[in-house]
Amino acid sequence: IGHVCQGVCVSLSHFRIFTLFFYILGSVSSSRTMGGGEKFQIPDWRMYKAKDLPMLTDLERALAARGLKDPWIRNYAWRYMPGNYTPPFTLFKMTVFRGFKWGLALTAVAIVLDGLRTKYNPPKHGHH
Repeated sequence: IGHVCQGVCVSLSHFRIFTLFFYILGSVSSSRTMGGGEKFQIPDWRMYKAKDLPMLTDLERALAARGLKDPWIRNYAWRYMPGNYTPPFTLFKMTVFRGFKWGLALTAVAIVLDGLRTKYNPPKHGHH
């Protein structure tokens, strides 16, 4: 029984140490990244105008040709502002080809290492 109690006590002390460590680590990292600095400023809604953006102007014209009007089109203007908008093809390229050169290089290294492994340590034929 003493051995079991000793193991439990050691486990609890390790648990306390890790808890304290992660508490300190969490408070240090959160104080650096969150909870400090400048207060977030909500942008003024009047700065977003559909008439300044070609994509939304084209949409307004297309709707007007059909006798329709979107009163909430201003709410989509932020997506197409020059600093916020990324064209769909660019997003596709970023998603598909991000890290492509590193992946290709690692594939080549893996193929070379596998070839060297089979050259210097050929597979043994027989029972597995």
